[in-house]
Amino acid sequence: MAFIYYLVLVICSFNIIKIKKQYKFYIMDNDEIVCNCMQITKGEIVEAIKTGNLKTIDEVGDVTEAGTACGSCHDDIEDILKEVNG
Repeated sequence: MAFIYYLVLVICSFNIIKIKKQYKFYIMDNDEIVCNCMQITKGEIVEAIKTGNLKTIDEVGDVTEAGTACGSCHDDIEDILKEVNG
């Protein structure tokens, strides 16, 4: 079992696959696209949160347009809000 865990870590470190946050291996880079519909990166969202003291997904959407189309990125935006705001 430990072998599989380390194999997954190695694979993830080379971005061959990405394991979502529920496995605690996944770290999103600032240049990674969070909102595919609007092509908004994590860095753009982080900057908006810090600059505008944003607290909600709706506020992030108002400023960046992230999460305003299909909504599939809402969980990631919520995680970023928690990461930045604590």
